[in-house]
Amino acid sequence: VSLLPSGIRWVHVMDGSYFRVVAKAHLRGGLDINWLQSLFAASLQPDLVLLLDVDPALAWKRRPSFKATELGRWDGFGASPEQAFCTYQNAIREVLLRFAAERDWPVISQTVDCSPEQIAKQVEQMVISRLG
Repeated sequence: VSLLPSGIRWVHVMDGSYFRVVAKAHLRGGLDINWLQSLFAASLQPDLVLLLDVDPALAWKRRPSFKATELGRWDGFGASPEQAFCTYQNAIREVLLRFAAERDWPVISQTVDCSPEQIAKQVEQMVISRLG
């Protein structure tokens, strides 16, 4: 959220952040998470992070194709595309969920029963309640 001289507030919404980069680097090279995060210490920090938690198996069913990087091919995941995707994305998910617990991020768990509109409403309510 940015406050302009006129008092207008801006909300910047991003899909992903350096937290995912840290998680991937940790998984890829076994690098220390605290050290990896220290590389971003001088970066602007978000006022609020919401983690949209989607089971990788559900995500797999929603799209027709995935890039090699999403399958974890560059990180040594060589099983069938579906198995590689689910295993790799779940490993990243576990790191991000740990970040969420440590940093008190709200987590929105997406299920088969939730429509995109319902998820968007949850996000909107969390942003409004957290940032006023």
